[in-house]
Amino acid sequence: MGIYIEKFYSPQKIRDALDLISENDSKILAGSTSLGKAKNMKIKKMVNIMKLPLSYVKEDEKNIYIGATTTIQDLLENPIIQNKFPFIHSALLKFGAWGIRTMATVGGSVFTSFSWSDVTPLFMVLDAKVFIISKNEERLLPIDNFLDDKGEYINGYLLKEIIIEKDGCGVEREFKKIALSSFDIALLNFAYVKGNDFIRISVGARPGRPIRLKQAEKDRSLDTAIREAKLGDDFRVTKTWREKVLRSLLSEVIA
Repeated sequence: MGIYIEKFYSPQKIRDALDLISENDSKILAGSTSLGKAKNMKIKKMVNIMKLPLSYVKEDEKNIYIGATTTIQDLLENPIIQNKFPFIHSALLKFGAWGIRTMATVGGSVFTSFSWSDVTPLFMVLDAKVFIISKNEERLLPIDNFLDDKGEYINGYLLKEIIIEKDGCGVEREFKKIALSSFDIALLNFAYVKGNDFIRISVGARPGRPIRLKQAEKDRSLDTAIREAKLGDDFRVTKTWREKVLRSLLSEVIA
């Protein structure tokens, strides 16, 4: 049992990485936190992207740009995030233990999009865009569209950066992680952003992957939101429990 890697590469240039991942037998490695649950895995070609120049947080007049290999801890400690985007900073403080935050990357958290991901529902309500590249093309996709069609981008594509419009942060916002502690996996994630003429709502740990409640955003209806969230049971809590908690959280936002 374990992980067997036949060939291991650590390219330093993006074009070299794209050449390596263009073949179907390759697997991208970033923070490596997802490998902790892997068993009996045989990988012909492992491509470590942590030496690529993709760890950064930048801004211009319109957007924030977060490089894919930026760790959650680096994002948390970045002065742009700390000083100008306190909503993002306060949400990041709830994302697991320090040891996990120093390994988990922004791109890996979005690309794997585990059901318990804290990062994805946060980026969803910020209406983030995902910039992906391959040897032959570049695409800029809304994060929820990317996740809906992620199967198309498993092979040959590299997630380069996350882009967030500054105007998308709204005038009222909140991120809540319902868990036994901030170190634990979420039992339910809930986030919303309100502007003068819009609201965005996301739910994670349903236990399916995080989703935007787009119909509920239009209808402003609690019943629509509960149906759209498609909550379920897992070994930790029941569907009924999740529905009660979500209804309570939503009642403060759209009732």
